[in-house]
Amino acid sequence: MITITRLKRFFLFPLVALLSIHSLGASEFPPEFIKIEKQALQMLKEKKVDDAKLLHIYLLAGRELHDYNFMDKSTEYYQKALDLKVEGSKAEAHINLVGIALTQNDKASAIKRLEAAEAYFAKYPQEKSPGIGEWLKAMDRILRTAGQGPYDYKGFFGQYVAMNDLQTYMEKKDYTKALAMLNPKSISEASSPIVLISYDVLQTLVYGKVDKTKLKCLPIQQKSKQSDQGYTLQICNILLSYLDSGKLSPDRLQKLDRYLSAVDQDKKYLLSALRDLK
Repeated sequence: MITITRLKRFFLFPLVALLSIHSLGASEFPPEFIKIEKQALQMLKEKKVDDAKLLHIYLLAGRELHDYNFMDKSTEYYQKALDLKVEGSKAEAHINLVGIALTQNDKASAIKRLEAAEAYFAKYPQEKSPGIGEWLKAMDRILRTAGQGPYDYKGFFGQYVAMNDLQTYMEKKDYTKALAMLNPKSISEASSPIVLISYDVLQTLVYGKVDKTKLKCLPIQQKSKQSDQGYTLQICNILLSYLDSGKLSPDRLQKLDRYLSAVDQDKKYLLSALRDLK
C-alpha cells in the first residue's frame, strides 16, 4: 500500500518511489496514482525544490514510467525535464522521447524528437559518447532511410546511463543517485557481477539494514567454492557479515583491499563505499 508517509520517506525521488514500490500491470495510469502524483508534486512545490534537483527527479520519473510502459506519462515527465531552464544533462530525455515515439509508431513525432536530439548533441558535444553517436546513426537510418514500422524500441538510455554513470556517482559518494541508476526490475541472476554487487552495496548504504535474504549476490555466494576469491564474492560475504553483526570486518576489508590492489584497481571505489557503511 502506497501512503503519503512513505512518499515523504522517499522525498527526493517521490515520483520514482511511487512506481518502484508497487507492482503495476495496467496499461493506463491508475486514477489512484494520479491523486498521489499530485500530492507528490505539491510536496516538491512546498519544499521549493530547486530546478537542478527537479531535473533529476523528472528524469528518474520518466525512466520508471517508461519501464512500466506508461509511455504518455513518461513523455510528460521527460518533457518537463527538457522545459527546465537549468544546466544538467538532458540526453536521457531526448533519447527516450525518440524511443517512445517509435514505440507508438508515430514517425512524424519521432523525426521531430530526433531533430531535437541531434541539435542537443551538436550544442553539447561532450554529451555525445561513441555509443550515443552510433544510436543517432541508427535512428537516422530507421527514420530517414528505412522509414518502415511498426517499431520495437526497448529503451536505450536506461541501462546505458546506469553503467556509464554508476562508477562516477559512487566515486563522488552520491550513493542515492548511484542507486537510482539501477532498476531492480531489470536486475536478475544473469546480470553482470558488477551490477549485482553494486546494487547490494548501494541498497545497504542508502536504506541501512536490508533483508540479507534479498541480496542479489546470494546466488553467487551460494554456488561459490572455498577457493573462490573474486571481489564480488568477497563483498557479498562482507555485506552478509555486516547485516548479521552491524559491524564491518576489518580483516575482510583488508583482504579485499589486497585483492583489488593486485587484481582490480579500478574497483577500489567499491571498497571505499563499503567503508562508508555505518
